[in-house]
Amino acid sequence: MQSVHTILLYCGMGTEPDTLRLLPPLFAAGKAVCLPRCLPGNQMEVRLVQQDSSLIRHPYGMLEPDLRCPLVPPEDVDLALVPGLAFDRSGGRLGRGGGYYDRWLTRFSGYTVALCRDGLLLDSVPRLPHDVGVELVVTETGLYGPSASGPGKSGA
Repeated sequence: MQSVHTILLYCGMGTEPDTLRLLPPLFAAGKAVCLPRCLPGNQMEVRLVQQDSSLIRHPYGMLEPDLRCPLVPPEDVDLALVPGLAFDRSGGRLGRGGGYYDRWLTRFSGYTVALCRDGLLLDSVPRLPHDVGVELVVTETGLYGPSASGPGKSGA
């Protein structure tokens, strides 16, 4: 985590973990934190947020940074926390169907991580050719995916 400077979070909705509570410790650790913003055409951008940044409610229900927050290109993000309705043990991700993250992740070369409740970790999720998975799935009881290894861990 020391080599990670810029982190993309998301604002959890529904069964997703409350990721906004990660903001204070990340700011305290000196990390640059970005949040996604939905754009027309199912596109997404990420913007840098500060402790005093204004977040606005998107029509889909999640909080997004307002336009005063600086735009951050994908190549400047080191680690992306990726949301999903469910994940599988190989890093497969079931999104909400808009493809926002799939499109953005094709331009991203950093590390991808998902937080997933044990009950939402499946043996497999449906995947289409354009679906982008994650490198590491973290649950309450284990680590899964292509980057998981070591005792007590499950890899792909």
